[in-house]
Amino acid sequence: MEDIRTGELLRVWWLFAWRFAVGSFVLSFIVGFVIGMVGTIMHTLTLDQVKVYAQIAGGVVSLFWLLCVIVMALTKRYHGFRLVVVRGDLPLCRSE
Repeated sequence: MEDIRTGELLRVWWLFAWRFAVGSFVLSFIVGFVIGMVGTIMHTLTLDQVKVYAQIAGGVVSLFWLLCVIVMALTKRYHGFRLVVVRGDLPLCRSE
């Protein structure tokens, strides 16, 4: 078993970072926009309530999006390596 190279680590980190950032921003914006529009049109929410509900909904949507990003990272075909989940009692660190 080989050690993880810096380039490989950066590729995986970049996949998580940009996909999570862009996806959670877009999805949170959409959810917040919908909450704001519905609350305004129905006259059921004040501006402060819209802000609170949109922030909560954005956080929840981001958590679900994070799960999607993890699945994407695990199923992606990287050049020269792959990510796997291994079941069983394995030590966290290799000692040689």
